[in-house]
Amino acid sequence: MLSVRSSIRGLATQVNQASSTIQQNVEATQSVKEERNDKTSKPKRLQPNALLHIVKTNVNNELDQHIPVQKIYSQLQSELQELVSQNRINTRAFGNINLFNTALSRLIRQSKLELESQNLGDSNSIPPAPYDILQTSLKYNLARHQHFTLVMRQYLNEKKFEEVMNLWVTFLEHAKKIPLNTAATKQIQVLTSISYLMLCCQSKAKPEAKVITQLLNTTLDEIPFLVMEQEMKSLKLDSSAEEALFKCYSDLLLEWFVSDKDAFINGFLKRSNDYKLLSYLWNQYLKFGAADYTSSDLQIPSAFIVRFAELNKSLDSMKIVAQLKEASPDFKPNVQIYNALLEAVAYTPAFGRQATTVKLDRIQAIWNSCIKTQENIGVDSYKSMLRALNNLGNVKTAESFWALDVPNDMKSNKELSEVFSMIYFNSDECKDYSKLKQKIPKKIDNLELANTILLAMVKVGAPASDVDSFYDRIFLSTTGIKPNDTTLATRLLANIKLSKLSDEADILSTIGVSHSSERVVPIIEEYLKLCTDEESATALLKALKLDFKGDRFAMKVSKFLNFYLEHGQWEVAEDLFKQALTENAKSPTLINFRMFNSMFQGFSELSISRNDTGFISKQQVYWELCDQIHHKIFKESIISTLKSIAELSRRKADFSESELDFINNTVLPYLVKAKANNEFVVQNPRLLKNIKTNDKIHIPKELL
Repeated sequence: MLSVRSSIRGLATQVNQASSTIQQNVEATQSVKEERNDKTSKPKRLQPNALLHIVKTNVNNELDQHIPVQKIYSQLQSELQELVSQNRINTRAFGNINLFNTALSRLIRQSKLELESQNLGDSNSIPPAPYDILQTSLKYNLARHQHFTLVMRQYLNEKKFEEVMNLWVTFLEHAKKIPLNTAATKQIQVLTSISYLMLCCQSKAKPEAKVITQLLNTTLDEIPFLVMEQEMKSLKLDSSAEEALFKCYSDLLLEWFVSDKDAFINGFLKRSNDYKLLSYLWNQYLKFGAADYTSSDLQIPSAFIVRFAELNKSLDSMKIVAQLKEASPDFKPNVQIYNALLEAVAYTPAFGRQATTVKLDRIQAIWNSCIKTQENIGVDSYKSMLRALNNLGNVKTAESFWALDVPNDMKSNKELSEVFSMIYFNSDECKDYSKLKQKIPKKIDNLELANTILLAMVKVGAPASDVDSFYDRIFLSTTGIKPNDTTLATRLLANIKLSKLSDEADILSTIGVSHSSERVVPIIEEYLKLCTDEESATALLKALKLDFKGDRFAMKVSKFLNFYLEHGQWEVAEDLFKQALTENAKSPTLINFRMFNSMFQGFSELSISRNDTGFISKQQVYWELCDQIHHKIFKESIISTLKSIAELSRRKADFSESELDFINNTVLPYLVKAKANNEFVVQNPRLLKNIKTNDKIHIPKELL
């Protein structure tokens, strides 16, 4: 515990250094402002950053003094016009400057409050509408995603759905001029999607997947349905309007699920690692998809069973059949469900020396009780059994099953024989490259088999020339297989482990991917799944030469933070976080929710797995830093903090005085404030129940 707490000072110092840099910039700008006001001083040509900082400071100060928004807005317009004309600045220069974001957001919120309350202060003038402030922001290229979000959300609550759609078009035109922010764009897509659904409700038209994907210029699997539902619940709608909206929403979801099941399963479900999203989608399917899961085609529930197990959520995977039975008495499990259970049970953990035997017994139990009793056993069932044995890594059992149980006429089935081949390449017996080389088929057109062989070659340390030859033959020839993210991640691992690349080499160019490609993040994610040690992960991190700039760098860094924390290397994770913080001392908001959520989740899991309250102190450091940079704590970060406090309280852990002070005087008061502002509510009552067992923690009555 001491080792955890003793390292906090380093990060706190780093935070202070970053804050100091920011403060120095503020002071320098203020000094410049004072110098300009001095008539005896020589006029200096100021940079756009410094000039905007002066205007921003004026807006914030006037808001703090509760000056009516109309006066602030008029002054803002004058100052911006003067700033541009007198300094001969092209407004395009403001496109990459984000220091005005918070001030404009505050101004928009205050204008909304004054309009709603008619609290006009000392002035009888009507405050500007949020839309007017947005238009001025657009004129000077200062509008950002959050400003569109504020105005669009207001229009939604006012039921001005066509205005939301118009703002979406405006945003698309403006988005080319401002920094990329994928998460914020998703939020705007959510509000646009809800407006589309509300327009469908008003016209009593059924929403169409084709229309909404064209509207958003995206695919269905990229639409943030989970965030959509949360946003829909926050709207102030009467019961009939809310019911109609959720009916349209469920129709859209079901169309995605069932209109093209292969596309949904293979194009999305099998590729997504976002368990929270998948769990949400499963519950929506369970709620609205009775017509599908009471039919004879049970592809979708079967696919969810397997995917949950693959994501190490075996308990949830095993619950699916019971959930379906409870949801509808008309649900009848068929061989598709049994095949899925056969694959899923192989992922269920077993412990002790007999773990492999226990897993094998489970697999055989399902085979004997659910599948072997079928009148005709199909190829799919044999494939599922072999996949289960492949997951087990037991070559001898698989060979015995192949020889004794698989009918001879089925052994010639191409897909079945390919699954059988994978068992050897994926097993611990595959250690000798000379033997492995002899078993590689001359022709391969199965992507999963090709990936398995490629990874096996890397693991046994095959010569780099042989790996290159195999890769070129299978993936780069005119008749080759199209590589997926797993293929490219494995190729990266081969290049790092087996090839002698120079320090100057562009590692991504070795797999034909640019640093700006959207494939980079999923490839990194797949690569880290293949890593069995910190060295391989760090080797890729160094080879990527991240510049720690732009929106997407945080997505990349968060994957490495997750890896290091999951493997207990929290010191390495902190060093990486500090590096990103230092590189962005002048723009700390680039250290975004992804990175903070990674740190909070990692320390939460470490505190629970190691039963160590010292990691609560770690969360305190990042809590204070997040509040300092973003003026709020992200929802996932709050949940992670509560989980660790709740679990350690349940175990009667002995919190230090400083940890109790953080919980009682920082975390819990923040929850009270967030609840009052409708920003966050504790959804899981067990969290507060467990925290309450600690008599040194005082839960405010507002939370109970």
